[in-house]
Amino acid sequence: MLDWIARDTIRILPEIGTPEFTMFHGCSYPCHRNSDYQPHPCECYLFPRDLNIVTRGLFGNPENLKTPHFLFGHTHTPGFFTYSVTSMKNMWQFFTPDMQGRAIRYGDPRQRFGINPGSAGIKTGRFPRTAILLDTYQKTFTYLVDTED
Repeated sequence: MLDWIARDTIRILPEIGTPEFTMFHGCSYPCHRNSDYQPHPCECYLFPRDLNIVTRGLFGNPENLKTPHFLFGHTHTPGFFTYSVTSMKNMWQFFTPDMQGRAIRYGDPRQRFGINPGSAGIKTGRFPRTAILLDTYQKTFTYLVDTED
């Protein structure tokens, strides 16, 4: 089912209006971390445990994140950060099998999202091949799992 996604990992459609998402891949901390250079959050791996980095470094810093939401990868960990603009709290939600096919709304201006689609090309030990369907008209994202794996 996800073979067509794996062939063309990023499909770009024309952007209409103001961009809503920033996309980045990230790199390991040791790649950049030294006394001379401190990486921006978008240059690093982001794991579920990195709530403070995501909250302060991305959602809380308009210089680092100029769009309301972001898509990221590298860790192959399917799930998403949800940041409340009103309470300034952030949480991580792993994608679970019961979420498959259920549209999650991202259009509420009181919330911001950082979404990791997982891995369309690689099945890891803990996670199947996964992807998201991002619907910018309905303002939703839907978690997909390759059931043929």
